[in-house]
Amino acid sequence: MAGWLIAAGVMGSAAASASQPAADQPPPVHGPPVYGPPAPETVAEPEMPLVEQPGPGAAASNRIALPEETTPALAFNPELTGLIEEAVRHHPSVASQRASLRAAGVDVTAARLSRLPTMSIQFNQYGAILLSRQVTANVDLPLWTNGRIPATIDRAKASRQAQFYRLAETVLDLELEVNQSYHDAKRLGEHEQVLVGILAVMDDMVASMRRRVAQEVSPEADLKLANSRRLQVAQQLDLVRAQRASALGRLSGLVVRDDIVLAPGFAEPTAWPHWELPALTERMIAASPQRRRVQAEAQVARDDARITAASRLPGLFASYTYDEIYKHRVGLSVRMQTTGGFSEIFATHAARLREQASELQAPSVAQDLKATASNDLIEYASARARDAGARALAGDSHKITESYVRQFVSGRRTWLDVMNAVREAMTADLDAIDVRYSASAAAMRILLRSNETNTNEEGRHK
Repeated sequence: MAGWLIAAGVMGSAAASASQPAADQPPPVHGPPVYGPPAPETVAEPEMPLVEQPGPGAAASNRIALPEETTPALAFNPELTGLIEEAVRHHPSVASQRASLRAAGVDVTAARLSRLPTMSIQFNQYGAILLSRQVTANVDLPLWTNGRIPATIDRAKASRQAQFYRLAETVLDLELEVNQSYHDAKRLGEHEQVLVGILAVMDDMVASMRRRVAQEVSPEADLKLANSRRLQVAQQLDLVRAQRASALGRLSGLVVRDDIVLAPGFAEPTAWPHWELPALTERMIAASPQRRRVQAEAQVARDDARITAASRLPGLFASYTYDEIYKHRVGLSVRMQTTGGFSEIFATHAARLREQASELQAPSVAQDLKATASNDLIEYASARARDAGARALAGDSHKITESYVRQFVSGRRTWLDVMNAVREAMTADLDAIDVRYSASAAAMRILLRSNETNTNEEGRHK
């Protein structure tokens, strides 16, 4: 299926552990504590643990790699491919549509068999005397029905075609849902890894600031600030974990399996695809199962009108009858039958109106597909344009944080500056993750909607 997509490998980054001070006992300090400068010479001030910030996807090991250090990984994503195929095989909505498609195929067979003769046999017995038995048989073979039988067969075929595209539409919707849930779960999983690393760094910073306050090197307000920022990160981590659990729950429901474990990392394709909007729009419209379903439904309404119009006219039949009086007789018969008075006249008009409604719906579907193609392509192009900048910003933010830590130790930066640098580094890491997964999800939606993938022989529309 997704020949492009877009597995991943996330660059990690991590926090270096702070070296421990020579003594945690507060030294004698002369005069009031000064905001920001290093500890007295008698105390070995612990190096702040933010020299290397955790980046997207790593618990705590290496600083985030710059774009030029990134090596493209897989060209497509077998994990997502497998999940989509599994969902198509096992989801109840697809199974229901497949059963309806098989029923529509049987309807076509039944319509073709309407060309065969119609037979009726009647057996009567009056009283208890065996000689009073009477047998009547009638066989009618349609010779000419004013096109009613061909219209019935054509209607069954159009109905089967419409049901096939309902199945394709259901499969496409399911694929899109799996794609979105998968990318949400992967993106939030990397968010969780970043926040776990940041929270560990915050814990070290709070412990270090607690020692500085105890040594009367830093004011207590700095400790409160560190505790406040740590609490914010912890709350954000709890929210991300809940959102990821929700995304995994949706994915499990779509795949109909509870033991889903996603592989870590984000692998980039060797070459990101490129589309032009006019060609992409044309391809999406041509491949749309919704548009083809609407066209098939218009054909069903057209055949309904043919059937009701033909029913108003007489039909020619070859007849064979047998009874006790006239015995065997063979001949031709002309038969005309109305149902519900002259309701066929209005039924024909209603069928024509349904045909017109279906034909008018097709341009609306095309307009919706144009808007969808434009939105997906804009999201994809925007994410691809921001990707390099977001990665570079994430790498630079860690260098800035490292510099701010050193300047704080030397008294040239305040603790608030350090906290703001930490927040900006975390935000840059999360933004870099969001940009990559936004491009990946948008690319997969485009591939699915333009029918450039081949997930399942029965599921994918032709």
